Amino acid sequence: MKLLLLSTLLPLLKATEDIGSTFKSRITNAPADQINFVKFYAPWCGHCKALAPTWDKLASEYNNNDKISVSKVDCTISQKVCSDAGVRGYPTLKAYKGPNPIDYQGRRDLGAFRNFLDKVNSESVTNLQNYQDFEDTYRSANSVQYVLQADSSSSKDNEIITEFTNFATKFYLQENKGFYFIDTKNEAVERPANCQLFNKIPLEDEGMSLETKPNLLTKNMYKFMIPIFADLTAPNWMENV
Repeated sequence: MKLLLLSTLLPLLKATEDIGSTFKSRITNAPADQINFVKFYAPWCGHCKALAPTWDKLASEYNNNDKISVSKVDCTISQKVCSDAGVRGYPTLKAYKGPNPIDYQGRRDLGAFRNFLDKVNSESVTNLQNYQDFEDTYRSANSVQYVLQADSSSSKDNEIITEFTNFATKFYLQENKGFYFIDTKNEAVERPANCQLFNKIPLEDEGMSLETKPNLLTKNMYKFMIPIFADLTAPNWMENV
């Protein structure tokens, strides 16, 4: 009786939708800003079974969201779908922004999933009004952060801005990475482009200035983004090797 009463009080989670039969049309025809977060799994897989309650909870949270959906594909039934998606083990988690796949390799908990989806649903570079905006709102001692200040009306600076944006697009979804841009075109005094790196340093410390010559910025950004050995963990290992 007590068990029955308890079960009526617990919230019932709706099973996550299996989209195996509609996967191709759903992903291929998705608008560019539509996000589909998909779990590819096998029913016999122990890790898949352990993840199931968390995945169902996540799916229920986004059930009424027009831009983000959370679903699953049973690879024992939809074998071709999983093969075409490049699934090599279970569970494999992929987000699709429009038709473009993004592999998920972070922690498998609700907080990490939410943060990941928030990032996928955002731009790779955050535009700021000024440097104080970064200090007041975004600066973190637990993140690797890049702040580019450049003039968008300058053809020379635009090369650097493009290079910065391309690098950010490749890495912004990783945990504890942030990319910020401050447009200096309206400043009274012209100054050269500047990129600062804040690699998990105390808030009172100044960032490191990186050389911003075209084709060198990417090299310098990558050189200093890898965490020190003590920062490497099982979830972030694959991001950094």
